[in-house]
Amino acid sequence: TIGCILLCLVGIGICGKAGLVREQSLSSEDDSGKEFRFGKGTVVALFAGAMSSCMAFAFKAGAPVQEVAVEL
Repeated sequence: TIGCILLCLVGIGICGKAGLVREQSLSSEDDSGKEFRFGKGTVVALFAGAMSSCMAFAFKAGAPVQEVAVEL
């Protein structure tokens, strides 16, 4: 469990570093505002969150099918 937590923290650190590098590269370009769209990012984040919860619902609803498959 501790190893998994450490792995997650390393992944978060890598993502944070990548974000900082991207932010620095966007601020150094003249057309930096054209690539970044807050509204589009928000829509994608909300969609991803909703779809991840749908996957949990699918696992719950598919439990009877799974039991039949195991029996066969």
